[in-house]
Amino acid sequence: MTDILYITRAKLSLRRAHVHNILRTADALSRAGFFVTVLTSAPITHENDIRRANGIVGNVVMAHTPSLMMEIVRKRGKGKICYLRDPLLWHLALLARFRGFRIVAEIHGSRESFLKRLTFPLLIRVAHGVLFITERLRVWYGTQKKPIAVIPCVGIRQDEIDDRERFDYRQKFGLAAEDMLAVYIGGGMGKYYDLSLPIRALPLCDEHIKLIIVGMKDEELSVLRTLATSMHVGDRFFSCDRFDPKETLTFARGADFLVCPKIWAPEGGISAKYYAYLASGRPSIVVDSATDREVLSDNVALLISPSPEAFASAMSELAHNESKREVMGERAREHAKEFSEAMRTRHIRHVIEQTLL
Repeated sequence: MTDILYITRAKLSLRRAHVHNILRTADALSRAGFFVTVLTSAPITHENDIRRANGIVGNVVMAHTPSLMMEIVRKRGKGKICYLRDPLLWHLALLARFRGFRIVAEIHGSRESFLKRLTFPLLIRVAHGVLFITERLRVWYGTQKKPIAVIPCVGIRQDEIDDRERFDYRQKFGLAAEDMLAVYIGGGMGKYYDLSLPIRALPLCDEHIKLIIVGMKDEELSVLRTLATSMHVGDRFFSCDRFDPKETLTFARGADFLVCPKIWAPEGGISAKYYAYLASGRPSIVVDSATDREVLSDNVALLISPSPEAFASAMSELAHNESKREVMGERAREHAKEFSEAMRTRHIRHVIEQTLL
């Protein structure tokens, strides 16, 4: 059994998307036969709750150290893997390499910031094997003379696709059966998402179309509620509290259709929520981009321009066409199988095995 040391600075919290990625990857590798330790420099609290919230079922060890550097210095890495996705830890990957570890890096970005623009290439250079979360990222960084693979940033388990449990928004908010529910799941303000777009679209749609935001922080919701009220659609705007990552699909299945107004992403970047949107079996309305088309297509989503008018047109189209919603939703569920956790784990395992040769 090969040991994998997954190093991170992240606080292993209940509801952060990147933590969910870390723990789901560690969990999948553990169940694939590796002995995985997630080593973080941040304190670990409520470990059992973290395992439950992220759906961890494998034998993953979570450990805290005040100094990742000193912990790596103390370890002998021969025949072991050091796995990481944080480019700011490239120097620790280099140290681990000197200590005998084989380095596997998961590359999930390119130019989010000046510092990451510098450190992602350094991490790739240090690594023995590289995993890219999109094909466009692989192309962005050029040819690599080392084992590589393109993997989804998160894998979907078959039991998640087969599950049909859904959250009942109509009961929670007292909505009518004929109301059409457009749902956005996750955080997102700032430069990546513009939730004002679907809100500004509501006055252009039939009144029975409602917008529900799930999992956003209170301070972000306050801004959106103010906007909805100012546009006289406050009675068509609803929100649900933050939730555990493993419940994402339950909330997604409760929608009639899903929306994602992502307006910017660095070269090759993609939103992890798209995989959950597909697995939920619901059609999506998404702002079009070349990278997103690696995961989405016109068969499973309406890919539109970033404007209130485009959102209004797309929401109206799905709201008034039940058969289209059903066909696109079923295609989405089938398409999700192409991004399975089993496939993702096979690609990671192959790169790990190649780096150990």
